[in-house]
Amino acid sequence: MSGGEVQVMNVAHKRLGFAPYFEEVGHLVKPWHHEPWADEVRAMLMAAHDALGIRTGVTHTELRLTEAGPRIVEVNGRLGGDFIPLLGRLATGVDQIAVAADIALGRVPAPARTHDRCAEVRFVYPDHDAVVRSLDLDRAAAQPGIERAVALAGPGTVLRLPPHGIVPRLAALVAVGDTPQECATALDSAHRRVRCALDPLGAPGDAPRP
Repeated sequence: MSGGEVQVMNVAHKRLGFAPYFEEVGHLVKPWHHEPWADEVRAMLMAAHDALGIRTGVTHTELRLTEAGPRIVEVNGRLGGDFIPLLGRLATGVDQIAVAADIALGRVPAPARTHDRCAEVRFVYPDHDAVVRSLDLDRAAAQPGIERAVALAGPGTVLRLPPHGIVPRLAALVAVGDTPQECATALDSAHRRVRCALDPLGAPGDAPRP
């Protein structure tokens, strides 16, 4: 947002898992301007920023699409987390970090889209509460369509699944494609090739085994 004008740089669709705990297990950025809710979402974002008196800066706004239309969950004065700025750049060519820097330095940003593709991050979780012994992402990173594979838990990291732990992620897999299905296919292939060794944990409160 610059000079009171709201520009939507991208829309990230949140993937949820581990019901009923709403764990965010991934995000998908894809073309959205022709979605039936696009105009309503854009108008709601403008109204929300106006009501909050936000005139400049980069925000990360979360919405939920309901039967009664989009509803705002929160407006954050920051960039999105969970690789969302990277997904936006891969999908559209717009570098949100550069835009935020321009605004902070008093420059007028010019976030021009150079392409409309799809980009998705999928987070890899253990099958059970565990201590990480080793993690190998080389084969996953080499799969077609995978832009990067990032380790998020090193040896010795204790991971407890919801509801006993928060974001117990082993790794992040990032895919790029022309369609959501291309991203999903690449991510499925990469996910199968993640190699890890884990030591199981007992009940919450138990000490990790040496």
